[in-house]
Amino acid sequence: MPASSLESLPPELLNEIFSYITDPRTLYHLLVASPASSRLFEYSQSGPQALDDVLSHSMAPQICAMVRGVALVRTANPENRRVASLKAFVEQYASPRAVKPTCPLAAPPLAQTLQHQPERTSRCILLTVRRIHHLTSACLEHYRERCLSINPSRAVDPKIRWGEGGEKAWRQDFPGVPYQPAPMAPPTWVEEQRVMRGFWRLQLLCDAERAIAERRLDWDFGEAGKRVLLPELVCRNFGQKDELDTVFDYVCHLQQNPASATNSTLLPAPPEGHRCRWPEQAQPEAPLDSVMGPVHMFGRSSLAGVFYSSLLGLFGESPVRGVPFRPFRELGLAIWEVEKLVVLGLWEPPLDYKGVVRDYMLAMWSNGDKLFRWRSLLSPGDLAEVWVKNEERERRRALASP
Repeated sequence: MPASSLESLPPELLNEIFSYITDPRTLYHLLVASPASSRLFEYSQSGPQALDDVLSHSMAPQICAMVRGVALVRTANPENRRVASLKAFVEQYASPRAVKPTCPLAAPPLAQTLQHQPERTSRCILLTVRRIHHLTSACLEHYRERCLSINPSRAVDPKIRWGEGGEKAWRQDFPGVPYQPAPMAPPTWVEEQRVMRGFWRLQLLCDAERAIAERRLDWDFGEAGKRVLLPELVCRNFGQKDELDTVFDYVCHLQQNPASATNSTLLPAPPEGHRCRWPEQAQPEAPLDSVMGPVHMFGRSSLAGVFYSSLLGLFGESPVRGVPFRPFRELGLAIWEVEKLVVLGLWEPPLDYKGVVRDYMLAMWSNGDKLFRWRSLLSPGDLAEVWVKNEERERRRALASP
């Protein structure tokens, strides 16, 4: 429909058009193309309701709750502070325990929070949605390119056994040969949502910091500062902590570029090439409300963290016992689904796998070649650090023995 014809439509019909939009990109382009739609979006309850609708149709419930949480913080004032502290806010609205795939959202709808708010409040939320979509696309591309640049190796003998015959695994050295990983597929909906969740968590903290500076909130981040409290207050499990750290690492990477850096209360601007055209969003493989659909999968952490537990030696000898997750996080392994790990040659689900996490761990530990491949991703410095740690642990153990 030409934009000129939209201008003659009554608000009731424009609201009807809003109700059929299921993604934020389409809503944004409609507002840019139609001044009448833009006015209706800003000056009535139509905007917040349209935002609620498009977010619930395109995002996981936990992210929708975080968007609503950001709206609560942005509209806070000394007379209406809504939540007493950052910790209480996270417990009530943003923690994994508060938002489950099958539970209603804890935070009130945008149509309620943004009622009687100044003009442009709804548009500012939509612009933040747009910025985070751009950042998500750029972040995924950044880590995908890092994966494409790796030079992994596989064991010449795929049946190697670490720690066999009582040998310390970190002292063993099997011959290997480089291999070329298969091309990686585009990011999935679940992978996009993981990155988006990280950005919205950072956005929540940025908005809280700004509201505190403007004395609209009296929350106290404490002496440690928001960067230390972020994982403690917002993340309650290993997988989501490293997921957030992956996004935070990317933000630090962007802020090293003066063109992208902003003040501390704003997320950085997306890099060049990711600022104009709204990126295509991956589509979920099944309806969001299906019992075992994408929202259910999103609720689980990336399985790379599960595999990492095997590298720690929790289920047997490991050649890199005690290795930090950082080298693997720098490749985006905290956000990739298992299919990406298979493509990279880092995993091969057992034929009898039935979805039990323990099966993953046991199979990973018993596959010496896969441990060899993960070890091949480490730098000489990382390997030297692992060697020193394990030798020191062995020395202390020997001294403690009677």
